[in-house]
Parts: sequence; C-alpha cells; structure tokens
Amino acid sequence: MSTLSVVSLCIASLSLLGCCLIIILNIRFKSYRSHFFRRLILVLTIYDFFHATTFFMSVENTGKICTLQGIYLTLIGLCPPYMSFIISILTFLKIDRNYSDFKLKKIFLYLHLVGIIQAFGFTFLAVYFGKIDQTPGTNWCFIASTKWIFVYYCVLWVDLIGSFIAYGLSVKVITRSLKELKQYKDSNYTLFDSETKKKELRLQLRMMAIPLSLFFTIIFSSIKRIRYFLEPTAKPIYSIDVLQAISNPSQGLLDCIVFVFLSKYSREKLKLLLKCKSENVKTLKHSTLSIQSNQEESFMVIQISGEDSNESLLSETSN
Repeated sequence: MSTLSVVSLCIASLSLLGCCLIIILNIRFKSYRSHFFRRLILVLTIYDFFHATTFFMSVENTGKICTLQGIYLTLIGLCPPYMSFIISILTFLKIDRNYSDFKLKKIFLYLHLVGIIQAFGFTFLAVYFGKIDQTPGTNWCFIASTKWIFVYYCVLWVDLIGSFIAYGLSVKVITRSLKELKQYKDSNYTLFDSETKKKELRLQLRMMAIPLSLFFTIIFSSIKRIRYFLEPTAKPIYSIDVLQAISNPSQGLLDCIVFVFLSKYSREKLKLLLKCKSENVKTLKHSTLSIQSNQEESFMVIQISGEDSNESLLSETSN
C-alpha cells in the first residue's frame, strides 16, 4: 500500500468517526432531531459517512464487482455537493422569505427527489454506455472515460457554485439581521427572543462552512482531472496528489469540526453525553463491587454456619 493510500485511509477513518459522533448526538438528544436545519446536517452527515467508506474500496476488481464498485462511487460522489446545494437554497428561503418549517420540508422532499433522479440518471447512463471500468493508473473502478469524468466534475461544480450564490445572498441578510438585533429598542421584543434569534442566525451562518469544506474536498481532484483532460500524457504532480489524498476524504471530519467542536451548543451536549457515559461506568463498577462484596459476605456466612454445625456435631458425639 502506498503512502498516499495510507494518508487517505487515515483521513477517511477520522471522517467516519466524526460522522458517527454527529449521528450519536442526533440519536441521544431530542433537541437535535426537533430542529429542522440540524436534521438537514444529519442527512448531509449520512451522505458523508458513505462517501468516506469509498476510500476503503481501492482493491483491484473485475467484471460485475468492478461495475458495482463504480456505481457506488459515482452515486455517493454526487450526493454531498447536491445536498449542500439543497441546504443553501432552504437557508436562503428561511432567512430571506421567512418560509415555515412545514413549507421547507415539502421543498426539501421535492429537491431531494430531483437530486436522487440526477445521481441515478447519470450513473445509469455511465453504465449503459460502458463508461465504468478500472481507472487507469489506480485500483479504483470508476468512470474511465475522460469526457464523462469532465461532465461528472461539471455537475459537482454547478452544485457547488449554486451553493455559494445562495449562501452569499443569505449571509447579507443574516449579517443585517444580527446588526438589527444588537440595536433593537422594541419593548415587545424580549431578550429571550433576541438571544434565540441570534443563535438561529449564527447556526445558519455556520452552514456557510458546508460549501467551503466541499470546495476544499474537490478542488485538488478537479485540478488533477482538468490537467489530464487537457494533457492526457502529463506526469502526475506529487504535491497535488498529496493534497488530494488529504482533502478528498475529509468532508465528514470537517463537518464534525464545524458543527460539533466549533459550536458551543454541541460542545455542551457532547460534555453531557461523556458525563453520562462516565457516570454509567462508575455506577456499573459500583454495582459490580457491591455484588462481589455481597457474594463474599454470603460465602463467609455459609462458611461460619458450616463450622458451627461441625462443632455441634463433634460435641454431640463426644457426649
């Protein structure tokens, strides 16, 4: 196994752990599941989890196994950028148009359905025209055609650019709203409502990190693909390969950093989760020790009673 493969596997492992942490927080705390935009982050995290698993599949395959691997890699690769695009659109509609969560859920279902059709449609066409095969110079089964790879990356970048545009419009509205909240003088607007609104706006502002992290994950692989598209016989640049090995599998890890470790709310929930785990371990140890002590006491009582019975028998025989 090459050094670059080891680097990719290490980053992918950290991404899997980060995704698992976000999923555990959503399962453990109801407040995560009841918040619409945190549920969207959960959906993105699930896609990132499956995306990280693709970096453990770099084994030489042939025939149907190769085709199945290529289908999986193509489908999963298209999902996170489009999910980022959906979140950016919904954020803009929430901030600028003040859409209700019920209306946003309906829009999310429609857009999600469009994304599934897009991913499956592109993958089906790639399989139908025989474009999925062993990628030259690698152990991956993916899109082997240079032109189809170019189309694939064009789809990714359209989703990413759309995310940046929608988030750019949202950031203007968010920053303006935060300034207004700092200077509010309306007596009907309580301090609690103000702080709640600030937290909501900051969460949505933090979501700007989603397209930024996606940009980091695909920029170096895009440079490499464009270079090969323009000059198929070009020699690989080692620095680009290293950056690609680090950035490609890092989406789940970056999500965990942004939405767990850089979020005060998530850090508090994580501390609470770890505290509950440590208390459960202490309780388990205490119960185990108490059971052992009770067993020892009962054994001693039985032993003492046995000795007393033996003494009584000896006294009776002597009499």
